[in-house]
Amino acid sequence: MASSYATLAWLKTALQIADESDDSPLQLALDAATALIDQWTGRSFRDEAGATKYFWATSPNILELRPDIRTITSVAVDTNGDLTFATTLAATDYLLAPLMPLPDTGIYTRLRIAPLSSRSFPQDRQVRVVGDWGYTVDGDAPAPIRQACLIQAERLFKRAREAPFGILQTTDLGQFTRISQADPDVMALIDPYKGAVAGEWVAV
Repeated sequence: MASSYATLAWLKTALQIADESDDSPLQLALDAATALIDQWTGRSFRDEAGATKYFWATSPNILELRPDIRTITSVAVDTNGDLTFATTLAATDYLLAPLMPLPDTGIYTRLRIAPLSSRSFPQDRQVRVVGDWGYTVDGDAPAPIRQACLIQAERLFKRAREAPFGILQTTDLGQFTRISQADPDVMALIDPYKGAVAGEWVAV
């Protein structure tokens, strides 16, 4: 199972839980919060070093990448449509874009064929890209993403335990409060990292 953006130990400390009886629902809340952050931002903050991914080419000059990529080891094109990926692009055949990478570190969202290259991405052919993936900083999710995961996981755990129908009653006052799906602080933390979901990737 892919790791969450916050740890079980952090969440137990935040909730002042010392025993292990709630470890399973706590981890479930962390995993759900992580999935929500991926959904809300349209990207992944997991470190996938040396991973191979396959994309459909929809443009001769630009290949949209998801998740984000930090470094590239190789790019190969299935030019014949037989899944042999016979054409390997040289490092001089493409450029990483945008020219000014996203905040924190060198993180990119697409490949662009270099102006002087004779190569292209044949339409409706797959492209195999090997490299280091994920919007990470020193191998970890950025601090605001980790904090957002912790806050959202706390909220999900408490909702499941105290307000399964999304309604929390204040006993002393006899009042009812509806709990929204997302905490406003969570949305503020992840907002700078939101990105449009780019081209379709077909395998990991």
